[in-house]
Amino acid sequence: MIAWLGLILGLSAVSGADLSAPEPKSQWNFAHIQSLPVHVGGRLKPFDTYARETVLFLTGSRTWEHWGAVDLMFSWISFPDYWQKQPLIRIQHPDVRRQLLVDESRSRFTPEELFRNPVLMQY
Repeated sequence: MIAWLGLILGLSAVSGADLSAPEPKSQWNFAHIQSLPVHVGGRLKPFDTYARETVLFLTGSRTWEHWGAVDLMFSWISFPDYWQKQPLIRIQHPDVRRQLLVDESRSRFTPEELFRNPVLMQY
């Protein structure tokens, strides 16, 4: 319980920081959190596996630029306003881009763009 409280307070302190572009911190160590079990899709898996699968699903890669999957997940939580404006969601198939009425010449889109997309808003 104390560890969770420390994690929550630490994330709160980081999220309150006024940083325009978050950077991964090499001195941070998420080794204990990586093995934390999470319940996803009816089964338990380590947080590290969940993070890698989520990053792969959204970006098409197991890492994003210079971010590891676990670091990126915590950065998404800590700096949501920054990440809403980053074109990290990959839509590879041209037919899907056409159906969503987005720029067909691009393959990466921001979460903000997709949240406001009129086709997706129907769902």
